[in-house]
Amino acid sequence: MQRSSAPGHGRRRSVRHPGRQGARRQGERDVERRLQARPAKALGADIGMRCDGDWVKALIEATDGHGADHVLEIAGGSNLGKSVEAAAVRGQIAVIGIIEGLDLSAPAFTLLLKQVVVRGIFVARRRAAEDFVRAVDAIDLKPVIDRRYHLAARPEALAHLGPRWFGKMVVDVAE
Repeated sequence: MQRSSAPGHGRRRSVRHPGRQGARRQGERDVERRLQARPAKALGADIGMRCDGDWVKALIEATDGHGADHVLEIAGGSNLGKSVEAAAVRGQIAVIGIIEGLDLSAPAFTLLLKQVVVRGIFVARRRAAEDFVRAVDAIDLKPVIDRRYHLAARPEALAHLGPRWFGKMVVDVAE
């Protein structure tokens, strides 16, 4: 069975894209939840789905009932509960964001029944950051660049930072 990874819900694209690329390099299918499925496919996801509605049910169906082996939980808060529901039996959840707050909540019965492992990931030490940079270099991770702007187009670049923006935005300072 092919393993699946599912980046969690949130706007921290800087952590989600390296997670996607790393999972794909290990042979896993990638499931991306977005407001629209088309941008997810453009980012290289194997399965794109809308994040509104019952995304947990959609993810379970998309993985033929298996669920996600690895979940990058970006939002935190009560969203952890949905990630536990979406995780496969013996799946792993890496909590890498706290956008919804510092308190996490999830259904204990589902967590115990599925034997899901939840890990907090925090890069604070210099050595950990250096290890991460070496891993990025080793697997040749590339940033997903959505748009480029010239420095003179700063107002348009800032206006672009809305809810439908994805990937990195580059502002060229050299003319």
